[in-house]
Amino acid sequence: MNKQKKLLIMLVFTINIAYLIIRFLSIPIHQGLVSFTLGTLLFLAEFVGFFSYIVYVYIFTGSRKIKEEKVDFYNTNLPTVDVFICTYNEDINIVEKTILAAKNLQYPKDKLSIYVLDDGNRAILKELCENEYKVNYIARKENIHAKAGNINNALVQTSGELFTVLDSDMICKPNYLLETVGYFKNEKMAYVQTPQTFYNADVYQYNINIKFPNEQDFFMRYIEPARASRNAVMHIGTNAVFRRKYVENVGLYPTNSITEDMALGLLLQANGYDSIYINKTLICGLSACTYSDLIKQRDRWCRGNLQVLKNYKKTIFSKLKFGQKMIYLDGILYWFSGLTKLIFIITPIVFLLTGFTIVDLPPRFMFPLFLLAFASQIVLSKRILPKEISKKYFKFFIRGEFYNTIIAPHLSCSIFKNYFLNRVSKLKFNVTQKSLHTSKGHYYFRFAVAHFIMLLLCVISIVVGSMNLGKSIYLDSYLINTFWVLYNIPRISAIAENSISATKKFR
Repeated sequence: MNKQKKLLIMLVFTINIAYLIIRFLSIPIHQGLVSFTLGTLLFLAEFVGFFSYIVYVYIFTGSRKIKEEKVDFYNTNLPTVDVFICTYNEDINIVEKTILAAKNLQYPKDKLSIYVLDDGNRAILKELCENEYKVNYIARKENIHAKAGNINNALVQTSGELFTVLDSDMICKPNYLLETVGYFKNEKMAYVQTPQTFYNADVYQYNINIKFPNEQDFFMRYIEPARASRNAVMHIGTNAVFRRKYVENVGLYPTNSITEDMALGLLLQANGYDSIYINKTLICGLSACTYSDLIKQRDRWCRGNLQVLKNYKKTIFSKLKFGQKMIYLDGILYWFSGLTKLIFIITPIVFLLTGFTIVDLPPRFMFPLFLLAFASQIVLSKRILPKEISKKYFKFFIRGEFYNTIIAPHLSCSIFKNYFLNRVSKLKFNVTQKSLHTSKGHYYFRFAVAHFIMLLLCVISIVVGSMNLGKSIYLDSYLINTFWVLYNIPRISAIAENSISATKKFR
């Protein structure tokens, strides 16, 4: 990192820390319990946001250059590889495509074994594997520990030096192993992760009239490579190659979290092993095709991350390096982002409706300070991000705001149920349903009720606030809070509007 960039980071952090100190001092402590509570919540939301920004700067200032290590076909010492295709209740046609792609992998056939791990224990799939496709079939009588148990059951019955895990819909390219196995020349390499990419439209792309990339693209294409620079690659459940002995050394796949993938990656890194991320499209799969399935998926991820925090506190705080600690804690804090987003949406509404003091400092002083802190973050972000993001920074920012606003009420419900109501210990695993299309209509109104309520409150708050001008609300306070309400309305209304037409589109 050059000197100019270091000085810019120091300047931006100084501005933002100064802003947060002023924000802390402006929490209303003499205007009653309601004002104090709202003021504290708003400050905490901003503080969490700044912590995430610190981690964001940390990972994007790491070195993302890696030496390419491809497999040499003429090397007689190539490791043996087991391919695990995990399935439960997915359409047989989807699983067949994945099997055929695995059979087409470019790798010495005497060193490659393919296994279909069928937790659905289906006779028709067993027959296809054994008689038509000539691949190994493994099933269990009981589905103990869901996907983690399924993989562990296969690990104790197989012997490949390396193994790769594929979800049932993940179709690998022929060069998948050629692009990944070479990195195991590093004796400390525990796993090589590749991105999840999708060949069907996700829920947002299919239903909302805005041209967006897949919702997971930013994480897969930019966040994961940045995490890799700090040896904190998150294992994402599929599309990864592992060194078997290191997975065995940490006790196989963890079974005390429904996000066993994240937990396994964390344990391997905590034990001093290396991980790497190959940012190439080597495997394509299916994204969740309905909004209800997306919500169930995110609820599972949220619950699993909280289980990881609960079960691996000591590991996180004692074994991981400082930078890795920060990155994993930020990843877990992400699941509280729905709550922070709701706080940012609701706070100006509450002020306009009630006139309660939430920030004990005149807006004419506070708003310029906020703009300075926010602008400084933008300047730094554009300096440290890869060029392809930096050039389109505001597009990425708007997309992020859009996604976060849509999912915020549902993430908040997940956090409330799984953290505050202490349901985090429940290990029920919900499989995400996937298909290329669906012929059945899906009415989304019930998933958009919170957005309709927020949209209605936005409109009412602007009207009520204008009626209280000169009484409980001053003009500058009204203008600033109305600005934030108007800023939130387009993102709130997008899901509210499209929930009505979703039934027609999903046919």
